[in-house]
Amino acid sequence: MMRILFDFHSNGQPYTADAVVICCFDARTRLIVGEFLRRYDIVNPDMVVIAGGGLALSSPRTEFDRPFVLEQVQLAARLHRARRVILMSHSDCATYGGLAKFDGDHAREMAHHGAELCRASEVIKNTFPDLTVERVFLRFDSVLSVADEECTEH
Repeated sequence: MMRILFDFHSNGQPYTADAVVICCFDARTRLIVGEFLRRYDIVNPDMVVIAGGGLALSSPRTEFDRPFVLEQVQLAARLHRARRVILMSHSDCATYGGLAKFDGDHAREMAHHGAELCRASEVIKNTFPDLTVERVFLRFDSVLSVADEECTEH
């Protein structure tokens, strides 16, 4: 039997998703992800929050990772009419081995994450050609965009 923990009133109306946001579950990024969503006026995001964010698409650790994320994107597009996907990764992500994997070299880390985000976006574009894909790298002091031109270089 369920019992009420507390009362809360939220908008329960159907909505159209402003974007599908694929990001890491690292609690350190929660504030910056929220600020990104606020600044870019993404009021109704369909959030896919998993270890490593886009890693499940670019370099899946198991045979289930990529199909799981692709299904979430497909559901967001079908159920909430999402037309945009935002792929995020962040500095010092433990799923990637953290900053230590790059011997503390932020430039090497950013280059690696940029390439991973490019690979992840290709998976999305090849599967859902009608969706717009954006790539974002979160640092603890800034947010960077990975441009399409950077992906053609890899």
